[in-house]
Order: sequence, then C-alpha cells, then structure tokens
Amino acid sequence: MIRVLRLGVEPSDIFLIEIIADNEIETTYLAVDIYGARKIINKDVDRILQILLRSLHLDSPHDPTITKHRTNRLFEIMKEDPIVAASFNYNGINIKGKLYPTLFEALCGIICGQRMTFSRIPTMMGKMASQTAPGVRFKGYIYPAFPYADEIIQKGEEELRKCGLGFRASRILQLANTWMKNNFEELEMTNSPSLKEELLKLPGVGPYTANLALTLTAGINNDDLSEMSEPHIDSFVRTLIGYFYFNREIQSEEDTLRFVKSRWGENAEEIISHLTTNTHEWATSLGFKLPIRSGAKALYQPEKI
Repeated sequence: MIRVLRLGVEPSDIFLIEIIADNEIETTYLAVDIYGARKIINKDVDRILQILLRSLHLDSPHDPTITKHRTNRLFEIMKEDPIVAASFNYNGINIKGKLYPTLFEALCGIICGQRMTFSRIPTMMGKMASQTAPGVRFKGYIYPAFPYADEIIQKGEEELRKCGLGFRASRILQLANTWMKNNFEELEMTNSPSLKEELLKLPGVGPYTANLALTLTAGINNDDLSEMSEPHIDSFVRTLIGYFYFNREIQSEEDTLRFVKSRWGENAEEIISHLTTNTHEWATSLGFKLPIRSGAKALYQPEKI
C-alpha cells in the first residue's frame, strides 16, 4: 500500500509512505518505509505515524464485550439476509474504510461523491492532485500530493473540469475560496470544539456533510460528536440497495437511509461498507448483474517519469 502525505507547504514536505504487511489476510505486523526529498526528522516520523494509526483505524480501542455483541448481531443478520452473508463471507468480517489525512481533502472527497458512483471518486481525486499539486518521485513514477486550497484556486475552474469533475469543479473551487478566506487551515490544526459549527458556514455544508467530513478525517478528535453513526448514503449505495432489495427500483436518499437503519440498526454503516466492497465479485455468485462497479479496487495510476 502506498500513501502520500503533506506535512507542510513546501514541495520537500511531501512524503511517500510504503506500507508492507506480513500477511494480507491475517495481518499481525506492518512495516512502514518513508521516502522524501529532504532529510526526515523525528517530528516528521511522529506526525506520519499518528496519521497512519488513525487513518487505518489502528488506534481503535478493543473491547471484547462490544466485539462479541457486534459479531453475534452480525451473524444473526447474515442468517436472515443472504446478500449480507455473501458480502461478509467474501470480504471477511473485519474491514474498515480508510480515513482522509485532512479535513479539506475529506470535504473534496464528499463533493466528488455527489451524484457519482463510488468507483470514479479515486480517479477524480487523483487527477485533481496531479493537475494542481506537486508530488514525490518514487520508483520511476511521480505520486502527487493532494492540493491545498490555494493551489486549487490558482488553477481555476477550467482546469478542475479537465479532471472530470463536471459541476463539482465549481463547488470545490467555491469551497477552496471560502476555506482560504476564513482561515480554516488554522482552525483544523487547533482541533477546535467549535469546528463543526464553523463547517456549517461553508457553502453547501449542512449537519450531515459536516458530521461525515469530521468522521472521515484522520486528524480530528471526534469522540464528542454524537451524530457520527449515521450511515453514509451516496448514489452507489442507493443503486445497490435498489437492486438487492427493491427489485432494481432505486430509492431516494431519504428512503434508502430509512431502510438500512430499520433493517440493520447500529450495524448499518458497517454492512454498507461490506456491500460496497468487491461488490461484483460476490454479487455475481447470487445472480445479480449490476449496472455499476464497486470502487473498492479503483486505483489512480501515478504519472510515469
């Protein structure tokens, strides 16, 4: 696994992180190699490890009682729901989505997901990064960092549209302008308790989007945010639920949310993560011919030097 992290505003503050597991199925050990254009100091290592621990859920507390309750409930659901059972049997019972390293990147990812199948989000985000931000050279390729708000502003809407963003280009540009104007970069660094209230001042950000962005950001302490358990419903999720449970009739976002919460309760978000991972591989065995593909294997190919 390769990730690119920015620890500062200079191109030399971009680091490529190569993560190697001892076993891809039952991982017990991870080795982390860090590459950059300048000498890596202890402060860099500490920040990188902190982001990795959070973004890969490696810092999640383990409570045997909670884990047993969760597992028992999942097995009950799987007995009654062959679709859920197929997704868990294929993907395994423990998978968690990766978190964004910064709040700004999380918001951009949410915007890219608007009225869009999940599989295209990594490609759009990757193209936006390569077109607007510097990167790091590694093994014959250039791996771009994710752009800061001012870099997006400098490129402008026309360049963003070339990345396949469509109408989202203007929304991301508007987000970047407001982000810079209101010094959100500094607010995110302070991890202020009022961060959610400040996010609601951003264009197009309501309570749901604010909660989702905070949930998806590795550097945010979200322990006190009580609304974080709401499942995320996008066009990909709506399509899958429609095909699996409503005879291919796609429901509205509100009806889909109501359905998954009623059917799976506190397990809804986790089940959705499984349903949207490697979907074609396990759904084909059940006879489903889906019109869209899972984003779980979608990768942005870096630029070759």
